[in-house]
Amino acid sequence: MVIYEVNLEINPSIYNDFIIWHQAHMAELIALPGFEKAVVYKNHEEPTHLSVQYHLKNMDALDHYSTHQASKLRAEAESKYPGQFKVSRRILKKELMMEAQI
Repeated sequence: MVIYEVNLEINPSIYNDFIIWHQAHMAELIALPGFEKAVVYKNHEEPTHLSVQYHLKNMDALDHYSTHQASKLRAEAESKYPGQFKVSRRILKKELMMEAQI
């Protein structure tokens, strides 16, 4: 599994509208081959900052997205909300998992 993480800092003046648009955007992504789910986390200290983690089957799925869809989808966001949000991205691969013993 691969996690494609997108961190967003959204201008408070467009936050509610952005969230509505972003839910449709997420649905579009998870409908792509290899995307399994998306989880949104809200920053406790900064309520207009979100971290979205897209869970993908493998790097091939992410590479396909990056090559064929990413530019178009990113351009849509910039066109709709020019200069109204900041974004950073990173790719995470599971290294270790530890669970509490019951």
